[in-house]
Amino acid sequence: MVNVRLVAKYTSSLFCFWIAGCVPPLTLLPEELPSGIENAPYSQTLTSDAQASDQWEVTSGSLPPGLSLDTATGVLEGIPTTAGTYEFTVTATEFSLIPRTGQRGYLLTIIPELTLDATLTAARVNEAYTDTFAVTGGVEPYTFTVVGLPAGLSLDETAGTVSGTPLTANAGIQLQVTLVDSGTPQQTVTQASFLAVKPPPVAITTTALADGAINQVYSDPLEANDGTTPYTWSLGPAVGSLPPGLRLDVDTGEISGTPTQAGTFQFTITVTDADSPETSDSVQFTLKIQP
Repeated sequence: MVNVRLVAKYTSSLFCFWIAGCVPPLTLLPEELPSGIENAPYSQTLTSDAQASDQWEVTSGSLPPGLSLDTATGVLEGIPTTAGTYEFTVTATEFSLIPRTGQRGYLLTIIPELTLDATLTAARVNEAYTDTFAVTGGVEPYTFTVVGLPAGLSLDETAGTVSGTPLTANAGIQLQVTLVDSGTPQQTVTQASFLAVKPPPVAITTTALADGAINQVYSDPLEANDGTTPYTWSLGPAVGSLPPGLRLDVDTGEISGTPTQAGTFQFTITVTDADSPETSDSVQFTLKIQP
């Protein structure tokens, strides 16, 4: 006697053999794609449980600009050029006696490229200072490190702010600035930076002028220190004038000549240094010319 159940099972198996709908779909891996970094090489291989060669394609959505999917190998690679989150579906098809297909939807995040501007403005000795490194891209929070800061200055490692009161002037020292973000994958940027600590502002050190006498040769040099040489001397800006017959040397700060009028004269002298931006100091003097 024929076993009806066995015959029915055998017939059903043969039918499913020719009907793709009875074949289990391919399983695609990985389940999730690692993030990429803008303008950095990216490569990720997609796999399936196909028993024969398979073909890959993006069937919906779009890949990040700069990436492509190899239809033969399933390798997703390239250099992504635009940050953002991209959604797409990948389909794999197995080429065998019984073709199978499989799909998986992916979200791929391209993290903005981390950039650092390590430029610092100049500081001035014995004056409060603060400046912050400029950062774009990456993933916050950031971590900063700086090698070579002058005495008196410190770094806020989270904010990237250099602050304090520098104790010693210098013409410019080189710093090494490193920035690390919190993304996965993590980005690191290292740059050289220069920080000049300028001397104190220029200051006139002469406190009083010697008296002169009418019709007698007169000479008294003004003096200044700190700032950045060479200095430039000028009369003013306050109201006042030198005694007639005397002049101010704009390069040396010397008041000289032969006064032609007796009296007491008040005037302001200003010295300006060669710094950028410049510093200056003004002092009011009294000069007596005896008869």
